[in-house]
Amino acid sequence: MTFPAPSTRTLRAGQIACSCPSTGADILDGGGGRGGLASMAAGFAFAVLSQILANTMLPLGGAFLSSDPSLATMPYAAFLVGAAAATFPASLLLDAFGRRAAFALGASLGAAGGLTILWALAHHQFFTFVLGAFWLGIANGFSLFYRHAAAMLAPGRPAAAIAVVFGSAAAAGLLAPTLAALAEQIAAPHLFAGLAGLSTIAQLCALIAAMRLPPRTSPLEHIPIGLNPSNRQEYARAFDSGAISDRSHDFMRSESALEHQVAPNRPLDWRVFACASIAGGLAWFAMAALMAAAPLAMAGCGFASTIVVGAIAWHVVAMYAPTLIFARLPSGLAPAWPAFAGAIVVALAAALFRFSTTPASFSASLVLLGIGWSFATTGATLWIHRGGHPGPWVLPAHDFILFASAVAGAVFAGRIVF
Repeated sequence: MTFPAPSTRTLRAGQIACSCPSTGADILDGGGGRGGLASMAAGFAFAVLSQILANTMLPLGGAFLSSDPSLATMPYAAFLVGAAAATFPASLLLDAFGRRAAFALGASLGAAGGLTILWALAHHQFFTFVLGAFWLGIANGFSLFYRHAAAMLAPGRPAAAIAVVFGSAAAAGLLAPTLAALAEQIAAPHLFAGLAGLSTIAQLCALIAAMRLPPRTSPLEHIPIGLNPSNRQEYARAFDSGAISDRSHDFMRSESALEHQVAPNRPLDWRVFACASIAGGLAWFAMAALMAAAPLAMAGCGFASTIVVGAIAWHVVAMYAPTLIFARLPSGLAPAWPAFAGAIVVALAAALFRFSTTPASFSASLVLLGIGWSFATTGATLWIHRGGHPGPWVLPAHDFILFASAVAGAVFAGRIVF
């Protein structure tokens, strides 16, 4: 098939876009150079800050508002259900409208969820609290796609791009205890209102970061998120050489058209998808079970909420800081090894948590849990991206399995504590 000849960009009525010519390099780095990746890192950091606060607030708030102790983990389970429910819509919106619109929508829903939780706490409404947790979960489901979007920014080194985005979340984990303590002091004597308010502010900051992402300005930015990196590079070179023009805008929007214009790699083997999803799912199951149980178990031991936030914050630092190691690993290393090694470390963390009775032992188990989760999740992500061409439904299906495993873990958490 031949590419259409080069032509001058034409703008249609109602379209607001820059008429300056774009380059393939612009698209591969998100259209904003390092600024595009920096905005992604900032948005993900604020989303993770909100997640840290939610991990503390939802189980404890559920126990505070519910008359039935067995329902204490329901808000956290609703948070994970919302994240699972967001996976396929988030992928479709990213493909149809781009990163800026999709991530901004997710953060907006998160801010609405935080405000709903604030209202529920003020009026002592348990099921409204659960609804707000569900909306926060939707925002979390959108934000997890930052790692896929980052991998697309650096086709040659996806691990490095993921490390930058995940590394920003480690910084959020370091700041979380101090910010949470300050928020609770300001909101006193209203229990958990400070955490809910700070979570809302974090989502609003994530919204601002998302709005700083570059808008779509060329047909290259309509490449579906599932298109493999080598095809993106080939497509970018074709655009730079003039072989592809903006006149083909509507035609380029379909993935099938793109795959006919570039040399497609082999499709993703279903066994790679299954193994990566199983390794990641096991880690997410254990992570959600312990994260739902930890605040309740620590509160049951008489520890203050600030101690709980500190333990969870170090857990989050351990979740994202190890991704910096992946940027240094040789590209030839099979990602299956860190994926399954992470699942084993998670199992060890669960065993340590079972016998924890002090803040130090709880924190150690959660840190170990974070390290295992990091290796399993990043390894599984790289396994899929390097295993072949992940179609538009593969990435959301993988994330759905992860979140479904997490929901099962959160439900199972009630048996750990009660």
